[in-house]
Formats: sequence, C-alpha cells, structure tokens
Amino acid sequence: MFETLAAFKLDLGNQTTNSRVQLAIPVQPGSNAQAGDEVYFFRKGQVPQPDGTMADTWWLVENGFVGEDGIARTARPMQAWKWTATTP
Repeated sequence: MFETLAAFKLDLGNQTTNSRVQLAIPVQPGSNAQAGDEVYFFRKGQVPQPDGTMADTWWLVENGFVGEDGIARTARPMQAWKWTATTP
C-alpha cells in the first residue's frame, strides 16, 4: 500500500521539453517518510475499457528518494517524453 506524500501539477503550457526533468517535491508534514526512503512518481492517465469508455489510472514513471531535507527527488533526470504539455 502506498502513502501519498505530495502531489503536483507540472504545467508546461503548450510547450514540450526536449530536456531531461528532475523533480524535487517537498514531502507533506506528518507523513511517515524518512530520509533515504524510496518514493514513486506516478502520472495520471486513462485506459480504454472493454465497453469503449475510458477509466482513470496512475502510471508509474519514476522512482526516487527522500533527502535529509524532506524533499523527494527523482533518482535521475527523466526522459523528456514522460512529461509533455498533456501531463496532468
């Protein structure tokens, strides 16, 4: 089971990036996260259902770690294609 530590919206407007992106997200106060804990970064998306409708889902796109400063960072800069103008 996952504990939600933080949420964010990456808004690139109508642009995309060809650069790698490294996220640094403050962990919410009161969480059980400690320095060195592994964290996972998910992207909200949709998947088609057998009846033709779409259902919300979460795609795992990267892992990372909580630093001594309480900041969860991606383990490495991510591929540019993972974050485009359509990223919610």
